[in-house]
Amino acid sequence: MCNPCQPEIHAFRNWQTPVRPWKYLDRQLVADRLQEILFDPNTLMPGALGYCGIAAFLRVWVLNDHLAVARFAIPLYEQGQGVIEAQ
Repeated sequence: MCNPCQPEIHAFRNWQTPVRPWKYLDRQLVADRLQEILFDPNTLMPGALGYCGIAAFLRVWVLNDHLAVARFAIPLYEQGQGVIEAQ
């Protein structure tokens, strides 16, 4: 995983957002999973839901730009939406 991702994930772990759309998802578990995906994109599996295309896209994106993925995932959790930005 890229070094710039570590401070972003660390800050995310410690934020206390009063209102967020994913209130039943534990922040620490989300941060752990994000870190796991950034460390090993092969853990992205579509599972029984059959989201193969999305999993394939995210896996390639993680391999090419860890920081952009982190900067997408964190606002997605915090605000319910994220922006895919090209670097």
